[in-house]
Amino acid sequence: MFNFELELPCQTSSIEIFDAAANELLEKCTDSHRMLSFVIHELLINSLEASVRRFGEEAIHRFIKLKMSYQLSTIEISVIDSAGGMSPESLQHFEQESLDNLLDRECGRGLLMVKNMVDDLEMDYDSQGLFEVKVRKEGVAIHE
Repeated sequence: MFNFELELPCQTSSIEIFDAAANELLEKCTDSHRMLSFVIHELLINSLEASVRRFGEEAIHRFIKLKMSYQLSTIEISVIDSAGGMSPESLQHFEQESLDNLLDRECGRGLLMVKNMVDDLEMDYDSQGLFEVKVRKEGVAIHE
């Protein structure tokens, strides 16, 4: 069992720090570290891009939070930001989209690839205006 949480400013250099910290932990724990690191990276990039689109240069005064927890062969990964997330219409469209339809597009592929790699993907808004993307992957073996 483990819990990990890291919150950093919303800037490009933070992605490298998130990636390094998550990969270091996952490499020590599981053979699934490459796939899980890819999932984390895609979620972080989406968060950064959404924050910059919404806040412009002011995005640096916002945060991105990465949370991971592992228990009973299941890992949960969350990325939280204040960029507002996807509109309800976009969420509905995303739910119906297939990977084949997105191959020629610039945006949306990463999140759809993540959705196909994990067992569950949820997107939630909270009362403070934070948006959370949470994924769950079952059957993850941890090194003893």
